[in-house]
Amino acid sequence: MKYYNVDGKAVVSMSGKPVEGCEEWTNPIKADGTLLAQHEGIALLPKDADGNPYKYYNQDGTPDTARVDSEATTTMIAHYKSLYTGIVNAKLKELDYDSLATVKLWEGDATFGVEASRILTWYKSIISKNYELLNAGVLLTDAEYLAEINAVQF
Repeated sequence: MKYYNVDGKAVVSMSGKPVEGCEEWTNPIKADGTLLAQHEGIALLPKDADGNPYKYYNQDGTPDTARVDSEATTTMIAHYKSLYTGIVNAKLKELDYDSLATVKLWEGDATFGVEASRILTWYKSIISKNYELLNAGVLLTDAEYLAEINAVQF
């Protein structure tokens, strides 16, 4: 049976040599930046304005706010995409198209080409408006975002 000691912030064997791979015993921050649940060291870490631990930390104990901001941006992009695709899909259904791929097939056609080009131009305008809103850096409510997207002329 081997015995170990916690010497400061390192786990050492009884002979005094550091033990590799035991950092999780003394560090409340896992390698992926998340926290070990119920670790007493969490109390020593910086907290957010509400007194709660941050979601991610760097290994030096500082909050990894860039990672949180990146996740929030990714989530916002996916949410906005779900909103504008709902508008686009409703318009396609109204015009009796099942997808933008079908519309693209009719582009240049003598009968349906004008309508297909109009739909694709409108779709591109919606995408441009979406990026304009994302790049503005202002978090909009769903109602505000939809109002902006619905203002794009068909």
